[in-house]
Amino acid sequence: MNIPISKALVENVLLKDVFPVKLFIDLKEKEFSGYIYLVIDSEFGFEESIILFLKGDICGSIYYNDYLNIEQFGRNALEFGFNCFGFRNGILNIYELSLDQIKLLLIFNDKIVYNFKIKKKDISKIIFNYNPDKLKKFVDNNINIDNVTKYNLLDKFHLNDILRN
Repeated sequence: MNIPISKALVENVLLKDVFPVKLFIDLKEKEFSGYIYLVIDSEFGFEESIILFLKGDICGSIYYNDYLNIEQFGRNALEFGFNCFGFRNGILNIYELSLDQIKLLLIFNDKIVYNFKIKKKDISKIIFNYNPDKLKKFVDNNINIDNVTKYNLLDKFHLNDILRN
């Protein structure tokens, strides 16, 4: 999925310095259109979250974890994204996009669409604390962890036989 990179409003801010409730309220008040990109380095490897905004409200979300080979979109991705905000070891970037860029992104990637109206009373109820059990539960229900932990890059490219000789 290609997401345009344009004007960065915020670059490489440490998550420990971010107050998510204030951030979301500020983006709502400014009628921000663009996306938040955050990445954390958890016990499950790098977790990436992209939260898209259209005129200050959330309009879509994407979540990736390459180590566990997880891709989530829409509501599930937003829940993982909110979870990532609670992790202190990560970085945040905010990119501004035009209304047309956001609309095109949503049209061509309809699986990422999830509309969430930001209201002060609702956003302040969200708990932005990292909960590793959220991902563990998802993994237990959806992924055969034995295959993941035994994954070996050398085996994938059949290089182990060369190294044994």
